[in-house]
Amino acid sequence: MTDLNPRPVPLEQTRQRIVEQLCDQYAAENLTDAGLEDRLTQAYAATTVAALQELVVDLPTEAPGTSTGVATARPELVSERQVILAVMGGAERKGAWTPPQHLHVVT
Repeated sequence: MTDLNPRPVPLEQTRQRIVEQLCDQYAAENLTDAGLEDRLTQAYAATTVAALQELVVDLPTEAPGTSTGVATARPELVSERQVILAVMGGAERKGAWTPPQHLHVVT
């Protein structure tokens, strides 16, 4: 006998999935810093699944067979050591990147 009423998705599982989607959208530069912060605040305050789903309804979606998401670095391409140097200014990383095992920052 099959269950005609599927189990409802627990709120916390949906919240975690939505937070991950928001972070992925931010990494793909589809959200600003303020936009991400606002939506994360709403996500953690949401009390229904519908309220959580509303947070991502206007964001780009990935069609099957295409990849508009953030590329992940293959482990063999990630450097073991890296130095970030900022002299009389700043240094900034944008987009998705995997920090090396040993990261030295000098300002």
